[in-house]
Amino acid sequence: MIFGLIVGCGALLTIGLIVLVVTIAVAVQGSMERNRKARQVEAKDFLWAIYSAQMKYYGEYGNYIDNFADIKFDYMPARHYSYFPPADAIYGDEDYKSPEEARPYVTTDSFMAVAVGDLDSDQTLDVWVIDDNKSLQNVVDDLAD
Repeated sequence: MIFGLIVGCGALLTIGLIVLVVTIAVAVQGSMERNRKARQVEAKDFLWAIYSAQMKYYGEYGNYIDNFADIKFDYMPARHYSYFPPADAIYGDEDYKSPEEARPYVTTDSFMAVAVGDLDSDQTLDVWVIDDNKSLQNVVDDLAD
């Protein structure tokens, strides 16, 4: 009888341990996903700041400009993304290149700036763009794969 009680308690302990391990694994996975999504906020905030600086420059001079220095873009250090107007770049922790599907450009009356980063260490890069029409888009979503 005592042996049966000990075996029963051991089985309950084992089941409890399995439940605990599964719960921890799910919590860690969810935390990692939230962390990657939070990194996308950097790209969005940075591109909105570029948009604002371009609009201010356009309002003052009547055209857009192709580099960060001339638009007097005051920015925080980049971490997870690299940012591109056509003439120069701000690099984060990695020197990402602007991909073919999202080339930055500037004309007298339009522009598109690009942010490129890697959120999950795979071959797909996360690519965001913003243009003079205030259109912010995630053209390649690194988290979708």
